[in-house]
Amino acid sequence: MLGAGLLLPGSLFYLDRTGFGTLLVLYAETLALTNGGTLFAKGVSSRYRPYVYSDRAPLEEKLSGDSKRSFFSSHAANIAAGFFFSAKVYSDYNPGSRITPYIWAAAIGGSLAGSSLRVEAGRHFPSDVAAGAVWGGIVSYSVLHFHKKNTNILVMPFSDNRQTGVLFVKQY
Repeated sequence: MLGAGLLLPGSLFYLDRTGFGTLLVLYAETLALTNGGTLFAKGVSSRYRPYVYSDRAPLEEKLSGDSKRSFFSSHAANIAAGFFFSAKVYSDYNPGSRITPYIWAAAIGGSLAGSSLRVEAGRHFPSDVAAGAVWGGIVSYSVLHFHKKNTNILVMPFSDNRQTGVLFVKQY
């Protein structure tokens, strides 16, 4: 599911061949913000993964550094980011399309399926995948929304010798 979520935006090439480069940059920004948020959350939460509490997991796996990086799920966040990015782009390029609700249903269903598999595998708690999927969905939707030409908010990545981040500027 992770591969499907990450690769699905490549199908957008057929919607706009001339603007595909722009979509590619927007998707890279989406993935950067999605993964930045998940890394931050994992760094400040130190939540143990479910398998730590199981008798079946080997001791070396329980003692690994990754065992304390459960919240929130980067897999769920990236799956949702890819699916929601694709659904939002399709919706924006095809306003009023009769299949748009089905596209969104597939995006939600794919995100739920990928998240469920992470819980079933014992890698995350349901709250981990819920938070990750919500984060990935919000980031992908927001990146596309704020980069539209008809919004009055400018979103720009920035970096200097002291900090790196995203700048939101209200345009008047």
